[in-house]
Amino acid sequence: MDTVSETTDALADFGFGEGFDPFAEEDESGEEIEIEGMGTFPMPSDEQARKVVEAAYAHVASLSPVERIGSMLDRLSGRRPVLLEVIRYCEKPRMVSEVESLIDDFQASNASVYSASSLCVRLLDAGALTLFEADPLPPRIVEVDGVEYLEPVRASEGIWQSTPDGLAAVAAAEKGGRLRGLFDQTPAAQEIYLRILACCNEAPRSMAELSDLLRDEPSLERLGKQVSWFVEHLEAADALVWQGSWKTTMSGSAALEEK
Repeated sequence: MDTVSETTDALADFGFGEGFDPFAEEDESGEEIEIEGMGTFPMPSDEQARKVVEAAYAHVASLSPVERIGSMLDRLSGRRPVLLEVIRYCEKPRMVSEVESLIDDFQASNASVYSASSLCVRLLDAGALTLFEADPLPPRIVEVDGVEYLEPVRASEGIWQSTPDGLAAVAAAEKGGRLRGLFDQTPAAQEIYLRILACCNEAPRSMAELSDLLRDEPSLERLGKQVSWFVEHLEAADALVWQGSWKTTMSGSAALEEK
């Protein structure tokens, strides 16, 4: 078979056979979308999509500032620890480069598709941070071969600072509400949770170290779970954070003191 025939047959397999007009208007009526494991559903119309977007905006508008920040933290649950850390760090005014360096260091051992600047913008949009723009610097006058020129000067950095609402959201997280909910949800696992928090409070631990320390814990076999399962739940509850090793957070330490 020659190359042209192979190409023609391949295009036909995708519906680009004889009579295909790339400039014809598409008939989207009856179009469906297949979601793996769930089945096939009709594609929403533009009007339906618009109503969904409007409802989402109305929901966000109905939230208090602290609830809005909390909602953003929940949506970006994988970045929640670093977002909370940025808000804490920016309680005092911080240069943009300082904040981005903090995030880059935090994410060096916990890679993310979000850049440092994009996470700051998320916090800004949610009302957790304020950006103070630096005053522009006047250009310098330089002389070259007897002719004076204006030389642009690189602008000074902006400054990030946490808002009162942002700090209130951090305080709410540090009260351990998510952790208490975890304890209430799985009371039989509370002893293991507390042992892991205590271990990581003494010193940062790797997963291998935690598995070794809890090797003889009878509750593990009874519950049929690996140590990693408990660690993942503690991280989601703001009690553990990964920074090259597992460390107990402020809310995790507070839970240990209460017990």
